[in-house]
Amino acid sequence: METSLEVSRNLLYGIIRYVRTHDTWTLDLTPGGIAEQRLPEIWNGQGIIARIPSLKEAGKLAAHPAPKVILDPQTPFTNPNHPLSKCVRLTCDHDAIGREAARHFMHQGFKKFAYIGPVLSSTIQMQYDGMGTDEPNWSIARREAFAAHLADHNFDCFTYPLPGSKRISSNWNLEMPR
Repeated sequence: METSLEVSRNLLYGIIRYVRTHDTWTLDLTPGGIAEQRLPEIWNGQGIIARIPSLKEAGKLAAHPAPKVILDPQTPFTNPNHPLSKCVRLTCDHDAIGREAARHFMHQGFKKFAYIGPVLSSTIQMQYDGMGTDEPNWSIARREAFAAHLADHNFDCFTYPLPGSKRISSNWNLEMPR
């Protein structure tokens, strides 16, 4: 999993804390972002904890015989026909995150609300691999829970749509009218 995001670093911290107190695991970490995460070509590990960065890596993970824990898998990997769907999954409670965000902003006295999802460059390039929507499943769940909680309290939630292409998302002059 990537070390470039705080959520992943906190998971790694928890794993390392567990290893130090309960076991004698040897960890093989690859620092960097999701794009740098690869299963080594020659590796005899006995277990894998991973976020799936691409279809290519998903294939390598599925083929490896070691037990796996998959972190926040995207929807295609949870499909019962996908071999990784049988793996243990660790996910955040995205519904609770969305509801808590709505509660926080309402408590602060806000009256107008919008949800802005991740930009294309932060969606693990799922759209470039043909794996489904541009918006990752965690963002969809958070957006839906955020909007539902606001609706329960008679507030509207506007959604800023994801840019239609990487070219638009990287050029503010093209994006600004949206």
